Amino acid sequence: MQRFIPIEHYNAYNKIKDFVSCPLHANFSNLTDTTTQETQYDLISVINHRGTGGYGEYYAICYDQERKKWYLHDDTKYTEFNDSPINDETCILFYKRIDVDVKVE
Repeated sequence: MQRFIPIEHYNAYNKIKDFVSCPLHANFSNLTDTTTQETQYDLISVINHRGTGGYGEYYAICYDQERKKWYLHDDTKYTEFNDSPINDETCILFYKRIDVDVKVE
């Protein structure tokens, strides 16, 4: 997702803070060449940016498949995360192709 837009005539950026809805489970069959099976994906991680266009930090929210929980990873901590991993700070989404009978909870 494009979260930063250059400010014309300045060496600076504005940050876009709009929320973009993205699915935790997705069928991308219409975007692939395969016609023999559905192409199912689960969201397994996101990278977010907290701050402004001039400063801030990146952090990750990742799904632990064994524990079936989301965890926040930043510079100093690794903690359980109970909110939606997608928010108005989300920059990058990581999806994993799955078998149709396996789902992220």
